[in-house]
Amino acid sequence: MPEPQRVLTTASGRDVHDLCVGTMNWSAPVYGRRSTDSSALVVQAALDAGINQFDTADCYAPVDSGPTSEQLLGQHLRQLQVDRAGVFIASKCGIRLTSGGWGRVVDNSPEYIVSSCEASLDALQTDYLDLFYLHRLDVGRAHLKASLDALAGLKRAGKIRHIGLSEVDAGTIMEADRILTDLSAGVCRLDAVQSEFSMLRATPLNDGVFDACRERGVRFYAYSPLSRGFLSGATQHIGEEDCRSGIPRYQGGSLEAVRRAVGQLETACKATGMTLNQAALGWIRWVSQSRQQYIHPVIGTSNPGHLKSNIRFGAAADSVFAQFDALIKLQPRFGERYPEVDMQEFQLSN
Repeated sequence: MPEPQRVLTTASGRDVHDLCVGTMNWSAPVYGRRSTDSSALVVQAALDAGINQFDTADCYAPVDSGPTSEQLLGQHLRQLQVDRAGVFIASKCGIRLTSGGWGRVVDNSPEYIVSSCEASLDALQTDYLDLFYLHRLDVGRAHLKASLDALAGLKRAGKIRHIGLSEVDAGTIMEADRILTDLSAGVCRLDAVQSEFSMLRATPLNDGVFDACRERGVRFYAYSPLSRGFLSGATQHIGEEDCRSGIPRYQGGSLEAVRRAVGQLETACKATGMTLNQAALGWIRWVSQSRQQYIHPVIGTSNPGHLKSNIRFGAAADSVFAQFDALIKLQPRFGERYPEVDMQEFQLSN
C-alpha cells in the first residue's frame, strides 16, 4: 500500500506552493547571454503570486565571473526583507565545477557534500536549507550509502530539513529511502525527487519513477515543465550561445519532430480556450491528481513577464487532458535530451 505523501512546509508551517521558481539561468547563460539581470523582479513577482518555493544549486554559476544563482537568491530575499521562515529554499550539490567554462565532474563524497552545504548556506545567507538534493549520482552509485549518511548527518545537525535526489531511476528511489530509514531509524527519509517532466518528456510516467515515488511517499519536482521553452507558446530561436544548440533533441530531424509535436499540441489547445503553456501546466496537474502523486513544476526563468504568464494552470475537464495525454503517447522518440557525454556520465534516461 502506498505511503502518505511527505508533508513539505516552510519552517513557519506554511504549505509549499504547487509551483516552484527555478534559478538556473539567473547566472549561467543557458539560453544565451543577457544584457540585464532582472532576477530580483522574478523573486518579487513570485512572492506577489503567493509562490514560496525557490530551487537553486551550487553549480548554477557564470562561466566567467559574477554572482552565482545562490548568491543572487540570497541577496534578493535579504533585500526584500522576506521572512526566511516563510519561504522554502532548495539547493543541490554533487556537480563540482572545474576550470574551463562548463567543465564539471560528479562528486558524491561525504566531504564534498558537507562542504557544499556550508558554502550554499553562506551564499544564500541562511542558517538552513529546506531541501538539499544530491544533484547527480556518481557512476555505479559507488558512494550512495556514504552520501546519504552525510545528508542524514546534515539533517541531524539542523543544516537541512529535507533530503532529495535528482535524476534517479525507480530502483534508486526505493533503495535510497530504505538506506535513509535504516541509517536513522526512520527519522530521515527520501523526501523529494527531481527530474525533467513535461508533455514532451513524459518518461517518469512509464519507467517506474512515479510508481516508486508514490509507493514511498516521495514528492516529485518537475524541471523543464515547458520543455526548455518549447511549450511556452513563444517562438523558439536557438542561437550559438544557447545550450539547446548542443543537445541532440534540438538538432536536425529531432528538432523538426519536436516542432511538429508542439504544433499538434497548439492545434489541440485552440478548442479548449487554453494557451499552450497553460495546457502544459494543467496537464501536469491532471497527471498529479489522477496519479495521486504530488508533482511540483519548477518554472525556471530570469524574466518576470515570462513568470507571470507561465504560472497559470489550465483548467479543463478530465476528458480534455485525456485527449492531450493520447497525443503525447503518439509522439515519436526524440533525440537525447542532453549531450551524449552527459547522458553517459550522469546515467540519464531519455
